[in-house]
Amino acid sequence: MREIEFRAWVKDTKVILPVWVIDFQYKRIQVYASDDEIWTPLEDVELMQYTGLHDKNGKEIWEHDIVKDLYGLWYIKWLDDCAKFVAVDLKDPNLTTELIHPELFEVVGNIYEYED
Repeated sequence: MREIEFRAWVKDTKVILPVWVIDFQYKRIQVYASDDEIWTPLEDVELMQYTGLHDKNGKEIWEHDIVKDLYGLWYIKWLDDCAKFVAVDLKDPNLTTELIHPELFEVVGNIYEYED
């Protein structure tokens, strides 16, 4: 069974931080930043779930990561209707591929920080 982990893109500071607690009752999360545990409203972050997979270099693959393979650049997305992660082509969002062989991908960034 894979670990369920999240990290958060904090919109105002533009950093990614590990998530310690998700509090759905009060709509907030607790993130860890520089030895401080900070509570932040859910509306101020974009959550990214860990896929449980690693790329060809052993790097963790997270939702909203950008990965590359021989065919181009893809971003990782969760599909609710299928309950799975897929890679979506950056140039053609209608083209997706399953993450059957994650070792063929290389993480090159994420959709919040990536510059082509």
